Amino acid sequence: AYLQERGLTDETIGQFQLGYAPSVPRGSPGPLERLLDQRGFRGSELRLAGSPERFSQRLMFPLWDALGNPIGFTGRALDPNDQPKYLNTPETPLFKKSRILYPLHAAKEAIKQEQRSILVEGQMDVLLAHQLGTRSAVATSGTALTSDHLEILRRYSPRLLLCFDNDEAGVEATRKAILLAYDLEMEPAVIVLPAGVK
Repeated sequence: AYLQERGLTDETIGQFQLGYAPSVPRGSPGPLERLLDQRGFRGSELRLAGSPERFSQRLMFPLWDALGNPIGFTGRALDPNDQPKYLNTPETPLFKKSRILYPLHAAKEAIKQEQRSILVEGQMDVLLAHQLGTRSAVATSGTALTSDHLEILRRYSPRLLLCFDNDEAGVEATRKAILLAYDLEMEPAVIVLPAGVK
């Protein structure tokens, strides 16, 4: 219901494998933990990747590497009292937040063809952009933009369009992104949203 309210179609929900993490009582194994146990994963491996219960009652966004291999998750709280609003998988040998762009595996061909990437602020922004045909859009999965993120994008194209939220935090993030992009000899430009649009 939340995803439909935000304008996502069933096709987009399926394409990006969005899901829901049910509530799991503390100390008892949830369905994911039981499945992984059946498949031979040890408790130490699960702890290294972060407890599955951390995402209880959250909307789940799988995170992939550039080849499309799942390496982590972002869980969005659906209850406004649950904090933080967005929760990522902890850093693991596979998952480094400073190097993950969501969903680069689905955007990289469009970035190469269009010779530009569009960097937006959040996962919902990316999903709606892709749904509307703007397939060169990526986001930093709720983390601050780093030079590592931009170096990854530069491999596909030096042209970078920035489209962050039209608020104080978004303006500051845009300024920082422009400076980082110039340091890497990229070609940044800003998409200015109409007044009242976030």
